[in-house]
Amino acid sequence: MITVAAVWFLMGLIVIIGMLVLAILKQIKWKAFGISTSIYIVVLFFLFVIVGSQPTTNNTKNSKSSSELASTAKIFKLIYNDDEDYSDEIHFESNKDGKYIVKVKGLHNGKIKLANKDDSEEKFQTRTYKIKKGQTLKIPIQLKGDDLVHNFEITDNNDNSKDFSIYNNSEKANSIADSMSANESSSSSITNYQQVSYDDLARHSKKMNGKDISITGSIIQVEHEDGMYMLLVAMNGDPDQTVMVAVDKSDKPKNGDMVKNDLVTIQGTAGGKQKYTTVMGDDNEVPYIDCNEVIQDQGKAPDDYGD
Repeated sequence: MITVAAVWFLMGLIVIIGMLVLAILKQIKWKAFGISTSIYIVVLFFLFVIVGSQPTTNNTKNSKSSSELASTAKIFKLIYNDDEDYSDEIHFESNKDGKYIVKVKGLHNGKIKLANKDDSEEKFQTRTYKIKKGQTLKIPIQLKGDDLVHNFEITDNNDNSKDFSIYNNSEKANSIADSMSANESSSSSITNYQQVSYDDLARHSKKMNGKDISITGSIIQVEHEDGMYMLLVAMNGDPDQTVMVAVDKSDKPKNGDMVKNDLVTIQGTAGGKQKYTTVMGDDNEVPYIDCNEVIQDQGKAPDDYGD
């Protein structure tokens, strides 16, 4: 619109000057010159009025945009290290007393609310804080001894939010966690391993493959290499019911090394069948087990075991 007004002004001015010259030379009437000049001035006036009103409109729009931006802008930033970011899930760890100080930086002036994200509202009461742009707010949080991990949420008055969790590293919390882990491990060892027969493993190896099983038998051969043990175990003391067992050194019996003729109980995962070469040079295929738990070694099997 400014360009149109400028062109009208220049072209009109040239025409008016030309008509003035013609009027002086009496080529046109002064009345025609006056009418043309009046029209030119009126149109020019309206153009300038329109152009003059545009900045006010733009300023209003800009002011409105700024207001809308301010009403949605994030007021805070949660401060954390890279090693505390687990795929955008923020995990903090308390000190030995179960305390952690959350740090929040102000991006704009406003208010933030720190609230409980867990099911129970009794463990943490909602807190509200004022924060200024550039300020780093330090918020102390104390976890109870039995509160192993607690989830929180920070929200500002523009409804922007950030979640985080604090893991309790106090002695009481660690003791509870260790006890829970031990109970789960013990329960797993007792209930998850199915007692099976040699017939189950030999005839239905595909069906049994991948299942957690338990067997008992006497050791007829032990091989040891690179921290791994490979056992041949005769279930029920019968060499015709031989199975191969892979054992990591961490699963060795607590009472020492495994030796030939020891009576052992194996808890592990069935792995189909495996071939091996006998001392006579023959190839033999037997059921295979990956040991998962510490072997229960009862020492030398009774002389009549398997009879």
